Amino acid sequence: MLHWVVMNRIAVVAFVGLSGLSSAQLINPGLNMLPNETQAVRPVFGGQTYNGWTNPGGPDIEFVSSSLWQTHEGNGAIDLNGVSGPGRLEQTFATTAGTTYIVDFWYSGNNGNGTRLGTKSFNVLWDGGQTQGFVFVHQSTDTYSNMRWTQGTATFVATGSTSTLTFQGTSTQYNDAGAAIDDVTLTAVPEPATLSALGIFVAAVLRRSKSAESPRAPISAALPGG
Repeated sequence: MLHWVVMNRIAVVAFVGLSGLSSAQLINPGLNMLPNETQAVRPVFGGQTYNGWTNPGGPDIEFVSSSLWQTHEGNGAIDLNGVSGPGRLEQTFATTAGTTYIVDFWYSGNNGNGTRLGTKSFNVLWDGGQTQGFVFVHQSTDTYSNMRWTQGTATFVATGSTSTLTFQGTSTQYNDAGAAIDDVTLTAVPEPATLSALGIFVAAVLRRSKSAESPRAPISAALPGG
């Protein structure tokens, strides 16, 4: 039992250390943050910025309140298709050149409360160049109360002191019902050397713990003639 407690304390220390080194940060303010949203659907047109995100141009996108459909977290999500086809949404933030960043998010599709099914697709871009694509396939049971949010992950390497993350809709089946995005987070991956140093530290602690818990010889065995 003592061994279990010690091991778990070490695991907690290692976890905290890794968490701190990863510099995890929620993209500010994040798609899941829609404080005091009063509109069920809020369009954001080309050139406009809302909630820290910018539509750089082209078709509008829509911030959709949780009063209209089931979000993954918070008060709202994004429909990458406004009323005139697939659009884009982006945010620029500080990065470190050469560092790998992991973008975690949840995605679904505007199913039109069961009337706009099929597939909904989008790309995740980093500085307009590095691109990863995703597709959400609707089921016949999808409704606004059953959005079936799916977790997505994209990995990129920063090339400068700032980087731009873009979600670009690519669905053309319905002009007004595209891919949906919610709950976006950004994590910086620690340098391999840093992780190696942490691994050496944890291994040393484990060895000390094991040595300290080794059974001691009976006292009589250490006495002359015992």
